[in-house]
Amino acid sequence: MKFFSRFVLSTLFAAAALAQNVYIASPAAGSSVTPGSDITVEVSQPDGQSSWVESALVLGWWPCDGSSEDPCLPASEVLGELLYNGGPFKPTFYNTENVISQNITVNIPSSTPAGYALLQVAHFVLVGAELGPVVQTFSVNLTVV
Repeated sequence: MKFFSRFVLSTLFAAAALAQNVYIASPAAGSSVTPGSDITVEVSQPDGQSSWVESALVLGWWPCDGSSEDPCLPASEVLGELLYNGGPFKPTFYNTENVISQNITVNIPSSTPAGYALLQVAHFVLVGAELGPVVQTFSVNLTVV
């Protein structure tokens, strides 16, 4: 019975964490970026009811054309070149819709070829009273001009 109770609690904490999944609010999908330029990335998440401990936030850059020779792999599989590895996610309230966000300035690698690239985020958080580990990922397609 104790195992079942722990399983149910773990499942509830995982569901709560997924409901609070981080995402890239800006730049929007399809936005254009220039190699060598700085951009501001707004990483957001809904402000949830469960307790959590922020552990790490990483932004990656993965140029790709989507072909079988150069697939655009999701952040759950590859982050690419690290643009930001800044420790815990430190969001603040962004608006009245219970969204918390952090703005992070990164530099688009000057060696990035024209075409498409994925801006990717990986977020590691400990959720609930028992601090269950959860990794969240999200990607945004950008156009490199």
